[in-house]
Amino acid sequence: MAYQLQQAFLSAILCPEPLPFQTLIAHLMSHSNVQRSRAESVYNFIKKNYPNQLAMKLVNHVSSAKVVESCCMSAVLLRKCVTKGMGESFIWFKLDELTQASVKVMLLRCIQVEESKSVVKKLCDAVSELASSILPVNGWPELLPFLFRCATSDYVKLQELSFLIFFRLAGNVGEVLIRVGKVLHSVFLKTLSNSPNLDVKIAAFSAVVKFVRCLASLSDREKFQEVLPLMMRTLTEALNCGQEATAQEALELLIELAETNLSFFRKQIEDVVGSMLQIAEADCLEEGTRHLAIL
Repeated sequence: MAYQLQQAFLSAILCPEPLPFQTLIAHLMSHSNVQRSRAESVYNFIKKNYPNQLAMKLVNHVSSAKVVESCCMSAVLLRKCVTKGMGESFIWFKLDELTQASVKVMLLRCIQVEESKSVVKKLCDAVSELASSILPVNGWPELLPFLFRCATSDYVKLQELSFLIFFRLAGNVGEVLIRVGKVLHSVFLKTLSNSPNLDVKIAAFSAVVKFVRCLASLSDREKFQEVLPLMMRTLTEALNCGQEATAQEALELLIELAETNLSFFRKQIEDVVGSMLQIAEADCLEEGTRHLAIL
């Protein structure tokens, strides 16, 4: 490795000032192939030889950088570092216990205080992927209590992000969430019944679908059938508010659920079919929305 490159990575990883690492992140997003390639070489060298320092630099950069694109890039890189199946990018188990503990604390702190919705979503992705790797072995006992506090808090942003993470966890480690199924049922029911915020209800709607799909027991799925009318009401609300793209995503989730768990709709089948027919016959809606209702 050239002397200049050595100096670049040493400065970026060891310098207490944030600017060198900010520059490295900026170069990783560069439109210049040469500049980006050099930055990738530096980044990969740091990842291989200084995993603890890199993890802390990334999570600190997310919390302190002023440029949204830079924050997003750091959040994406951090997600890759904590995601199993990412090959050499996965470094979580190379980190010492102190770094692991610090990253977990700072991730949860960041998603609470971050104002950019795009950054929050990428942080939620990172939290979800890390949790999928370590929740099954009780590696993050603080996470589920934290998510339940967020889901029942007075802050819309925290409510929504909790359901975004529940959605991802249900798809990746549903067996962990099944253990707290009673609490989830109560939270889903309360949110879909009482929340005045459509985005929160749509996030809860999506999480319900994903969670029900991971339930192997018919009796367990039947316990969640009382949530279905509230889900249909949320779908109708999205359409009435002109949020057809959101409604289409919700319809697609219902179709996926029906394909694998048709019995879930049994008790409310007449109401569900009636709602779908109303959507299909509504000339004011887009053709794509009406088409999804009759699939």
